[in-house]
Amino acid sequence: MTFTSSVFFIFFWIFFVLYFALGKKKFWQNLLTVAASYLFYGWWDLRCLGLIIASTLIDFILARCVEKHPHRGKAWVTISVVVNLTFLGFFKYYNFFVDSFAELATSLGLEAANLHLNIVLPIGISFYTFHSLSYIVDLYRKEMKASREFLDFAAYVAFFPQLVAGPIGRGTQLIPQFQTPRTFDYDRARSGAREALWGILKKVVFADNFAIVVNFLYADALSRNGATLLFAHICFAFQIYCDFSAYSNIARGISRILGIELMVNFNKPYIAQSVSDFWKRWHISLTTWFRDYVYISIGGNRKGTYRTQFNIMAVFLLSGIWHGANWTFLAWGALHGCYFAFEKFIGSFAWIRRWNPPGITVVRIVVTFSAVVLAWIYFRATSIEQANAIVAKVLTDFRIDDFIYVIESYPGVSFAIPLIYGLELLPIHERHDFDIANWPLLARWSSYVVIAICILAYSAREESTFIYFQF
Repeated sequence: MTFTSSVFFIFFWIFFVLYFALGKKKFWQNLLTVAASYLFYGWWDLRCLGLIIASTLIDFILARCVEKHPHRGKAWVTISVVVNLTFLGFFKYYNFFVDSFAELATSLGLEAANLHLNIVLPIGISFYTFHSLSYIVDLYRKEMKASREFLDFAAYVAFFPQLVAGPIGRGTQLIPQFQTPRTFDYDRARSGAREALWGILKKVVFADNFAIVVNFLYADALSRNGATLLFAHICFAFQIYCDFSAYSNIARGISRILGIELMVNFNKPYIAQSVSDFWKRWHISLTTWFRDYVYISIGGNRKGTYRTQFNIMAVFLLSGIWHGANWTFLAWGALHGCYFAFEKFIGSFAWIRRWNPPGITVVRIVVTFSAVVLAWIYFRATSIEQANAIVAKVLTDFRIDDFIYVIESYPGVSFAIPLIYGLELLPIHERHDFDIANWPLLARWSSYVVIAICILAYSAREESTFIYFQF
């Protein structure tokens, strides 16, 4: 059941009617939210439903223990971290580490036992695990009080709009919203519907069409020339951005309709002027989560230059492996860690910080985007070997015959890239959503009609699931 499916449309509107029919009865609204969220999650695989329920129960109990016995708070938090990371580690990384050690043993001439298990990866486990962990750590830091009612906490952990692919919620922001009844507000619902509509457009018109090109070129990637592979990864850069930000737009939009405000997750990342600026704009909920709960916890920038660089690299390696059980994600994280280290180094020269000739902003954007695209090669590749071969071709094979054929075959994609950049720069995005409420009535409704026509006419022939569902 994806946000763009007819099944979800029916599911949401039944939920919507029941949700607001309950009026100011917060208990029943939260009970309905939890039941609907578990139905939504169980729709993917009923076998995984027990895990999220168990995780929620454990952390609810441990949170109460932290509040009642603060002198033992660190021990309760440690138990929560161990339990949650054990769940995450087993289901997401067990086979990765077992298979990696088996390959290493084989390469050394040793015989390795076959310990591989047929494990079903629970969808969204990386997201709801971080929901729970942030809550109990914030409680230990006395930034909030423990939820007295299980349904309030369960609704926060399992809230279906953000359950599968974020944004990663914080208890300090969301639990107070679940502790009060929500009533229907027309202006808020209209704003949420616009943002959800914008997200649907980005997913089915832009992301899914980019996916067709990327998947076609990747089907036989190593037979392509460097120019074609570079184009493929520029397309992938826009595919993953449109795909992931679309999910966040839809999640924020339908949550706003329900009276719940989620945090902003993207802010024009491809106009960033440095990699550090990129990470202030890309997957903001994850970036700030690692900053607040990992980077600061291991010392941040308080222990000298070399320790700061180590902490930054550690966070990016963790961010890489968080995305998936493959060495390619680790390499992707390491690349971004190296980018940060290099930026810190050149930023130590005062004359570079002051250097601001005409056109330097465009140069910085192009250089940053190029670095990000290079890293996306490792994110998209199926193995380190494949990624290295693609990078070598991009840097050495400049033939354009195959590239011209691809451009002629998919002219719409080439047009979509500058269009997305143009939409990013429009002032309608100053508030991070499709905010056209102040447009004249005719212009506003004309835009709705145009968007609807685009969705109907230019939706990809093959619907693809959201990329971040696998994480």
